[in-house]
Amino acid sequence: MSKSEKIKALLTRRNLLIGAAGTAGAVVLTAPKSDMSGPRGEYYLNLQNALKTDGVGTPTLIIDVDRLNYNIDTLMSSLPEGMAYRIVAKSLPSQG
Repeated sequence: MSKSEKIKALLTRRNLLIGAAGTAGAVVLTAPKSDMSGPRGEYYLNLQNALKTDGVGTPTLIIDVDRLNYNIDTLMSSLPEGMAYRIVAKSLPSQG
């Protein structure tokens, strides 16, 4: 097989597509990660700061009491008269 035949054999459409896909994948994987999520409202910035304060990977429950109370009031106002709804909270003991 001559040198030009070897080059032709290597430059098939399949090999070019595989090479292009591999190159594109490498570019995506090595590109610096940037925050493209857009602007955040003050509410979400406060949540983000609370989570950062507690540390990454620390299980944290954040309850927005004002929103919780608003949602409970909304639920209660939408129930028919005479119908009750019982809010139940359950918890499990944890080490800490």
